[in-house]
Amino acid sequence: MPSLCTGCGECQPACPYDVIYKNDDLNIAQKCTGCAHRVDEGELPRCVDVCPHDAILFGDNLDKTEGEAGSPAP
Repeated sequence: MPSLCTGCGECQPACPYDVIYKNDDLNIAQKCTGCAHRVDEGELPRCVDVCPHDAILFGDNLDKTEGEAGSPAP
């Protein structure tokens, strides 16, 4: 979620594919396709797991169930 991202960069080294980059104009991290291979195995993308600010959301934004798609990971 861009409004929560502080631009700390913690998610960048956690991504095994080096696809997260810092958008210097917005001072936020932006990312890839979401580690589809992890999602297929029932896991969250790596960047969601490691973001210390719960700023990266994953899933259907219409599903507001806490800890699931569309909300910050626990």
